This record gives sequence, C-alpha cells and structure tokens, in this order.
Amino acid sequence: MGWKKILGLIGLAIYGVWTLGPYYLTIITSFKKLTDVFSIPPKIIPYFDFTPTLEAYERVFGTRAAWTFITSLIVASIATIIAVVVGLLAAYGFSRFPNAPMNDERSFFTQLTLRMLPPFAVILPIVTYWVFLGLIDTYFALIWTYTVFSIPLAIWLIKGFVDEIPKSIEDAAVADGYSFGARLRRIVIPLLGAGLAATIALTWLFLWNEF
Repeated sequence: MGWKKILGLIGLAIYGVWTLGPYYLTIITSFKKLTDVFSIPPKIIPYFDFTPTLEAYERVFGTRAAWTFITSLIVASIATIIAVVVGLLAAYGFSRFPNAPMNDERSFFTQLTLRMLPPFAVILPIVTYWVFLGLIDTYFALIWTYTVFSIPLAIWLIKGFVDEIPKSIEDAAVADGYSFGARLRRIVIPLLGAGLAATIALTWLFLWNEF
C-alpha cells in the first residue's frame, strides 16, 4: 500500500470522525443519565465509561411532551407534503410557461412576499380568522397556516431545479403521446429526485423549527 493511499485513508477517517462525530455524541447522550451528560472528562464509550439507560426517553414519552412531539411531527409532515405538491405544480408553470398572462416577474415576486412577511406581523389576523371559524387550536388550522407560508419556499426552490431540465426531453415525450400527468410522473419528477428531496428536507425543517 503506497503512501498516497495511506494518507488518503487517514484523511478519509478524519473527515468521517469530523462529520459523523456530532451525530454519535448526540445519540449516545440520549442514553446517559443526567450526571453523565455533564461529566468531565466526557463519557463517550457505552458500557465502558457509562451504563446506557432509557431514563431520558421514559421521561419524554411518559409526559405531555410526547404529545407535543407527535403534534409537531403530524403538522410538519402533512404541511410539507401539501406544500411540495402545490409548489411542484406552480414551479412547473412558472418555469415552462413564461409567456402566460399571469406569469411574470411581478406575480413570482408577489408569491415570494408571503415568505418574506415576519410571522408576528400577521399572527393577530390569522388567530382572529380561525377563532371566527371556530377552528382555533385544531390540526386543520395549524396545517393550513403553515402550508400557506411554506408554498412560496417550495416554489422558489423547485423552480430552479425545473429550469435545469431540458425542455426538449418533454417535447419528445409530447411527440410520443405522453399526457401532462405522464410527463410529470415519468420524466419531470424522476429528474427532480435530488431537488425534491432537498426541498422536502428544507421545508420540513423550517416547519419543525417554526412550530
């Protein structure tokens, strides 16, 4: 084994520890007792430095905090799915039909302004609206509100990925008799795989942190 390969493996090992180390520390910390969490020097090897325990998980899932976690998970996940689906269709329209009457820079900027608004600027009318409808403190109100604020982000992200797909591919599919749904399902979405994954992750994280 040459020196270049040895140095490469050492560099790869250092990079792996640097990137995966925080995840490892986070996971093992969840299995520590409170006294072990703040111990100096830190205890990082299970069964050698400390005895793993489920005490933290029992405390979290055995109290009302568990329902808070579940509510956040439900709201963020459903709102993300709706926002990405709507954002995909809207982004496709902005990208593929630039000469449409309602498709110009002003309309694109207008929908982005929803994302620019600080939540505190509209919280009062939103709460008043849901109170008037009798839907305050419901999943529907939360999901609807967060979906509306997430759609502009999804459109902005997905449009950039759709712009990178050559239109000639879809033109060839049209010549072969593909409908819009078939083109979207068999061509556009597969080519947007990484972009959609990134959009879903960012949208979900935004909603999770916001809620």
